[in-house]
Formats: sequence, structure tokens, C-alpha cells
Amino acid sequence: MISNRPAMKFCLPFILGIIVGWNFSFPLPYLGVLLAGTLFVFAFFIFREKCAPMLPALSLLVIFLFGIVKITFDAKIVSENNVSKYAAYGRNVQLSGSIADLPRVTEHSLRFVVTAESVVVNGQHNYVSGGVLVSILRDNVDQQFISSLSYGRAVSISGELAPAGTARNPGEFDLRRYLHLNNIFARLYVESKDSIVLGATATNSFRALLVHPVRQSVAQRIDDFIGGEEAKFLKGLVLGERSEIPSEVKTAFINAGVMHILAVSGLHVAIVTFILLIIFQLLRIPEKIRIILTCILLVYYIFLTGSAPSVVRAVIMAIVFLGAKLMEYKTDLYNSLALASLVILLIDAKQLFQPGFQLSFAAVFSLIYLSPKFYSLKSLFPTSLKENKLILATLMLMAVSLAAGIGTLPFTSIYFGKISVISFLANIIIVPLSNVILALGMLTVVISYVSSWLASVYAEVTSLCTWILLKLVDMFGTLPFAYVDSHFTVWSCITFYIVVAAVINFWRREVRKGMTFAILVAANLILYGSWLLGSGKTFRVTFLDVGQGDAAFVEFPDGNTMLVDGGPRTLYSDAGARFIAPYLKHRGIKRINTIVISHPHGDHIGGIPYLLRHVMVDNVIEAGSLNASSLYKEYLHLVDSLRILRHQLNAGNLLNGFEGVRAYVTHPFQEFLSNYADKQSNLNNQSLVLKIVYGKTSMLLSGDAEKEAEDQMVNVYGQFLKSDVLKAGHHGSITSSSPRYVYEASPEIAVISVGVRNKFHHPSLVVLGRLRQAGCRTFRTDESGAIILESNGKSWSSIDWR
Repeated sequence: MISNRPAMKFCLPFILGIIVGWNFSFPLPYLGVLLAGTLFVFAFFIFREKCAPMLPALSLLVIFLFGIVKITFDAKIVSENNVSKYAAYGRNVQLSGSIADLPRVTEHSLRFVVTAESVVVNGQHNYVSGGVLVSILRDNVDQQFISSLSYGRAVSISGELAPAGTARNPGEFDLRRYLHLNNIFARLYVESKDSIVLGATATNSFRALLVHPVRQSVAQRIDDFIGGEEAKFLKGLVLGERSEIPSEVKTAFINAGVMHILAVSGLHVAIVTFILLIIFQLLRIPEKIRIILTCILLVYYIFLTGSAPSVVRAVIMAIVFLGAKLMEYKTDLYNSLALASLVILLIDAKQLFQPGFQLSFAAVFSLIYLSPKFYSLKSLFPTSLKENKLILATLMLMAVSLAAGIGTLPFTSIYFGKISVISFLANIIIVPLSNVILALGMLTVVISYVSSWLASVYAEVTSLCTWILLKLVDMFGTLPFAYVDSHFTVWSCITFYIVVAAVINFWRREVRKGMTFAILVAANLILYGSWLLGSGKTFRVTFLDVGQGDAAFVEFPDGNTMLVDGGPRTLYSDAGARFIAPYLKHRGIKRINTIVISHPHGDHIGGIPYLLRHVMVDNVIEAGSLNASSLYKEYLHLVDSLRILRHQLNAGNLLNGFEGVRAYVTHPFQEFLSNYADKQSNLNNQSLVLKIVYGKTSMLLSGDAEKEAEDQMVNVYGQFLKSDVLKAGHHGSITSSSPRYVYEASPEIAVISVGVRNKFHHPSLVVLGRLRQAGCRTFRTDESGAIILESNGKSWSSIDWR
């Protein structure tokens, strides 16, 4: 496959070098010396006929090392004046620069990227470089202001310059990585539009003069002639502008397995190429000039649609095809695909780790490799069916749909956490319809510049077809069996592709032998692996970083699970949806056996309703505290309507059903429930406190219990409270973790669940000092993100999940 494809020969070792350079750090001087030395040896061997057999291996080594050097330069070397060096939480600055992209409007915010030029910190002016993501609440801006944020326009903005936040929990979206891949190094939070001073618009920029005005004009035409939800979808289809598409619509596309049609890709480029060639032919332009003009306009189309990897790949392949036709050469799809990837990666090696790049190239490679093999199954059809054009067209469509689905399945699992079961059927219907809509949409825009009346006719048809498509996607995406939750790892991706390749080539004898050997090895590993490695039964607790709140996920040795509290819920964030559910999906956990609610304050039960709606839950346990909040009433309604078993436990009770583990309830005592029944402020002292014992190890989960509750537990239980791990009460507040309580618990490890820069200034310095004097190691979620502790029954260990 590779011998006659020079681009593939260069591409594969180059990509391998990029992967190695991304995952491992190499000192640049050493890399330079190694690369220079290898090049010298290579040059020396060229003139030595006896050394000719070694040249191919040296060539691969040179390309591999070049890949490491390229990703090191692109991703790991930051300029001395990079704007990230001035980013710190709580630091107010004045940033000057120019708008680098059109603003993106979401449900709650307005966001746009600024190429930073200078920043004023504490009155000191500093020249800087790098991209900054500016965010402002949607309610604080109007449409006129949004329209004024044109590409290239100079801006001066006052706000809080903060670091790009990284993932705080396993399975959580890594915003810092995403921004870094897009050359954005900090975030600027702005309170109102009054903090933004607009300057002049750049007049010497290709994008500012020829790209973004056209892009805005096309978007405006779509809004004027189509309008509504259909226009939002069509802008995503034509321009790759998906920020306006509602999240529930995107979710339906993901569930139905047709999210790929919103990415500007080969199909779009093919239609644009066809339209351009037809127009130039009608104008009687000679073929050579026609092809050259088409290639130039295709490059322009890259910029018009935002330069996504999928469209860059498609345009390069189209140009290679057109160029080969112009020079009367044959083309090779594999070589063209490799050439496209090389061009993209030579410009920016970080693109290799972009989901769009991976999905696009995986889909196209699968189409090239698999769809002909699937289509060849027509040889099994009777002669009458082989000659039926409708049957053959349907078979081709099915082959394309199946090939693309197989090729992108692992990446779909990694980035969306689910595999669409309905995608094969959905694609057969949705893809042809989307092709029609794309062609109609483009024609509507083009014709609108000539005749508004004729454009309105096309627009009506386009709108109707789009409405039908959205309804079909919603129907497919909401079917009970539409998708299954899944999370592929890197190794499972590799295994998947190896198995697919083996099955496709099963007719080859050496492949059958290899598969037989692999199956035998796998069977032995399954049979004897647990015996060789031991039982591996452990008790694990993950203290999730949910901001200013509590959520601890407990995994017992027998496979049962328990969630203690569910974090907060605010107008803009739900801990259940944002933190806990992604963590469960990441771990492949679909059922929570028990949810324990320490007390019904919003920062402890905020995420529970979402989880009850989206995750199977067997039991809920609480102390029976009275609470009149709407959040608590919502929780009670869901427990009742979903018929989830609800238990009330107090001090002295024991949680049963966890093999090898004992869980004791040490609070609340009945007098705390009765004395403080009508006092919302004392719900903290009604917290359900758990002591969990596994083997010789133990843990004390204190909820928000304050000094009065702690004193009562000390008086009643004394040394029984002694635990290796203490979850400090009330987020490390001065009202909790009293001297007597800490003394009796005598923890070796303390965990404080607390939000970054919270308004309560938790944890208390006094409490931190008290824990330090007790000789225990303290972990804080505001500093470390999620904290994972694991016990083998003899000792505790901290798990580095990053």
C-alpha cells in the first residue's frame, strides 16, 4: 500500500514523531544535535554505494525526528512575552489587541478571540503575544454591539485575565488543552460592554477585507431568506458556523450519528467545485483557466468556512485531482489524503490532536478503504438485481454510510462518549437530504445577489427540506435505542482498528493464523490474568471538584457504588450535568446503587435531580432533615415518581449491603433533628456523617457538621471516630473541624472539598493550621481538582488521575 505512494512514506513517520514529541518532552538543543547528526550521516551515506540499503531507514529516522522537532516548536515553546505569563485569578488588567475571529453567541455568554498586543498590569505596560478568549454575559450586550465586533478591529478591554482552566475531574472537558490547540493562552472575563473600547478596523488584512465581510453577508442572507432554527442549521452546513445551533439540536445530531454533516468537508467542497466549474463553463472560459480559477476560489473557500481541518483536507484533495487532470496525470486517493495531512501538519502540527482532524481523516480513509469492499458484495446478488440502478445506488449509499461509521466509531466514542446505534439507518436518509439542502442553500445565497424574488422561491424549498431534516434527526436521536454510552481508550481504538482490518482481510491465510493466535493469547490473559495479578479488590473514593460544594463517589470492592452528595446547581451550571455525569460516563458506570444526601443545602443536593433523571439509581439515603426549598421538593418529587427506595438513617444505624465494608452513621442524633427542625441555618448540624471501614483502613465523611454536632459525636463515640482519612466538615470552615473532633479522628489524610476563589474564603487558615499540627497531609479540591484515594484494606494511596 505504501511503496508507490511517496506522500504516505513521509506522512507516517512524521505523524509518529509528532505523537512521540507531544507525549514526551525533549530538550530542544539535544533534538537539534540529533537531527543534524542524522542528516549528516544520511548525506554521507548518499555518496557511499555500499551504504545504500541503509538510506531508507535513515530517511524514516530523519522524518521521525523532524516530527518531534515540529511539534516541540508548535506546542511546547512559548515566547517570553506570551500573555499567559500575566494571567492570574483575580488580576484585573487592561488588554489591547485586535479581534481575531467573529464573535460566538451562546445561551449565556458572548465570546470572541483577541490577538493580544499589550497588557497593563498595576499601571505597568507590557508588550505581549498570543490569543485571549474574551467572555461577557449575554445579558450585558445587545445585537448592535455584537455586530460591531468585526474581524481585525482594534479593542482595548478591561477585565480579569485568568489562566485557561484545565480539566478538574476525570472525564471532564479539558478547556486548557482545547484552547492551547487553537493558540489561545488565557481568558479575559468582562463585566459589561462598557469595559470594551472599540478602535479602528484593519484595512490591510486579507481576512478583514475579503473573507469576513463576505462571511457576514452570506450569514445575513441566510437569516433574511430562511430565518428561524432552519437558518441556524444552514449556517452550520454552509459556513461551518455552529455556535447558534441549540445544544439540544446538537445532542440529537450526535445521538443519531449524523453530527458529521455539520462539518464543512468533502461533500461541501465537491458541490462548490461542481458549481464553479459549471459557472465557468457557461461563461465559455477555457478549461485550463477554468481549473486554475476553481482552485484559487477553493482556497478562498477554506478561509470563508473557518479553515477547519476537514475543509482544508477536502480542498487539497480536490486541487490535487484538478491539477492531475490539468497535467493529465493519474491520481491516487491514499497519496492525496496523505499529502493533505502533511500540508496541514507542516503548517501546525497541533492539528493532529484536534477532533475535527481525526474524525475527518478517519472517515475519508475508511471510505477509500472499506466502501469498495462493501460495495463488492453486489457480486453475491442475482443478475437481475446487479443491473438495477436503484439497487446499486442504494448499496453504494449503504457501503459509504457503513464505512464512514466504522472509521469514525472510536473517535465518536472518545469525544462524544456514545456510539450511535441508529447511525447506519439515519445516514442513509439524512445524508442525501442534507446534500440537497446544501445545494439549495448555496443556490439561494448566490441567486439572492441577483434576484430576491427567485431567491425567496429557492428559500421556501430549502426551509421546508431543512425543517423535515431537523424533524427526522430529532426522531432518530430520541429513539430509546438510538445510542449506547461508550468510552474508548487509546488502546481500545488501536484494538478496534486491528480487528476491523483483520476481519476485512480474513480471506488471507496469514491473517487467519494471526487472528487465531491473538484469540488464544487473549483467552489465556482473561483466564489467568486475575490469578497472576491477584484479586485486585480495592476500596476507592473520588472527591470530585464540583466548585463550592461536596460530591464524593465511593466504589466498593464488591462492585457496588455510592455517591455522597451531588454538588451545587446555579443558573449557569449544574454539578450533576457538568461534573458528575461526565465522570460516571468516563468510568463506564451506568448505575449508582446508593445516593447519600448529607443534608439538603443547595451546594450538596444541586446536582442530584439531574442524576436521578439520567442515571439509574437504586436507593437514596438521608437523615430526614426538613427543608422547604424548591430544589429539595424537586428531589422528593423525582424520588417518588421514579419509585426509588428512600431511607432515613440517624446516628447508630449501619449501612448494609457492601461486602467486606462496614459503614456506620455517627450523626445526626435525634435531638438535632427535632431541636433544629424549623431552623434552616442549622441544617449543617443535621448532616449525616459516615464512618466507612475497609479492612484496617477507615474514612470519616463529615458533611457540613459544625462544632455542636462534632462535640456530640466526640462525647458519644470518642475514639471510635479515629479514621485514617477525614473529609473536613463545611469546606474547611472555621465553624467545623474543631480541636476535639480532629484530635479524636487523628487523621493521616484530610480532604477539603472547596471551590476555587470562593466568596466565603474557605478553607479557614485556622483549620489548615489545626490539621497541619495534627500531622496529617491535606488535599484540597481547589488546588488539586478531583482527589482519588484508594485502599487495599491495609493502607491508603493517592491516585494521580492526570
